[in-house]
Amino acid sequence: MNRILFLSSKTNQQENSFFAQAKTQLSSCENQYLKFDFQSSDFCDADVLEKAKTANAILFFAADNQEERIADSIRKSLGLYAQIATLSRNIDSVNHLYCIVQDKNGGIYEGEKGFANNSSFGREAYDVERYSELEIERAARVAYDIANDSRRALTLADKADKLTSSKLWRKIVADVNEDYPFVSVDMQDVTDVLNTIIKNPTTLDVVLSTSLFGDMLAAVAKALSDYTPSISFVGDTPLAMYGFCTSDLSTISHSSVSSLISFLLKNSFGIE
Repeated sequence: MNRILFLSSKTNQQENSFFAQAKTQLSSCENQYLKFDFQSSDFCDADVLEKAKTANAILFFAADNQEERIADSIRKSLGLYAQIATLSRNIDSVNHLYCIVQDKNGGIYEGEKGFANNSSFGREAYDVERYSELEIERAARVAYDIANDSRRALTLADKADKLTSSKLWRKIVADVNEDYPFVSVDMQDVTDVLNTIIKNPTTLDVVLSTSLFGDMLAAVAKALSDYTPSISFVGDTPLAMYGFCTSDLSTISHSSVSSLISFLLKNSFGIE
């Protein structure tokens, strides 16, 4: 029996509609060899992390900032290192889909940080951006896998003209490209990618970036998107988290939920 955990506040009728649609789609895939055991948990349940660890997949609906923080804490505890935001934008009456893949466990948020006193300039603060080859490669492979199943176009958003860490990102992403010969790679300055997202994202398929730049890209893309993007947290195992971060279900399209569940079935259970 495959256990799927529904994670929410249990107080919002709108999120109940999301879980009902998800359950219907998942149940339609059941057969004599595949059965799902649906369980529910509140974000604030004392045993929510233990329930998450024993699940085969997690569906979540975070309706406010506190629930988003709890979902991210669970993500980190499960070792899920990549976030996939799938976005929708209507351009010339055609719905265009693209996604942003970003690292979530490394970079400037997790690097050395602190305060110091500078004898010449006074108080100062610092945050260190540090990335290892493994951290870059595993995020890159997530992006390549998605691109390989999509329009086979990967865009790396970085700041290689200024940051040493971005130079390593370019080197590793180019190296991994050897394993994905049918995926084209375009390495761009993050400001150029932001400009493309704002003006015309139809040229974008899969965008890959760091934790910091990824947050910026996703925030701008979400503000311009016609619907709330679905969010997936993935790692090295089939156990992953799939859901939405919004208080307004009216901004979630039926097709977004359907696509999210299809990705869950493929990524966590190998069903296409």
